[in-house]
Amino acid sequence: MATATDLMSAVSDAVRREAPEWFEFSPAPLDGVCVNVPMLYPDGGAIQVYVLEREGEYVVTDHAATCGWLNLGRREPELTPYQQSLLEQACRGEDVEHDEWGLTARCASLAEVPYAIQSVALAAVRVADISYTFRSKGSPGS
Repeated sequence: MATATDLMSAVSDAVRREAPEWFEFSPAPLDGVCVNVPMLYPDGGAIQVYVLEREGEYVVTDHAATCGWLNLGRREPELTPYQQSLLEQACRGEDVEHDEWGLTARCASLAEVPYAIQSVALAAVRVADISYTFRSKGSPGS
C-alpha cells in the first residue's frame, strides 16, 4: 500500500494526463486524495471526490456527500420510490455503485482512476438533480 503522498502523486499524474488543468488535488482523510472536480451541486457548491487505496484496488467515492446534500432541509429522510429509482438510474448510467461509502466506483488499476473520478462526479450531479423532484406542501400536484 502506498503512502498518502505517493498515492496523491500517482493519482494526480494519471488524471493530469487525461485532463491537465481541470482538477485540483489535496490530501484527504483515511490516507486518500481529495479531488476537486470542475462540477457543481445545484446550489453552487463544489463537488469533491476522494480516491482511496483499499485491499489492492482504488476506490473513488464522494464519502456520501451527495446523498447528504440531497437530504439537507428535508423533513422526510427517505427518498420516495420514484426518487430511489432515479438515484439507481443515475448510478447505473455512470457505472457507479451506491453503497455505505456513498457514490462509489472501484478500479483495479491506476489507469482506470481518471475515468472513475469523472463517473462519480457525473453521478453526483445527476443524483443531486433529484432535488428538483421534491414537492413542498401546497405545490401543484402534491
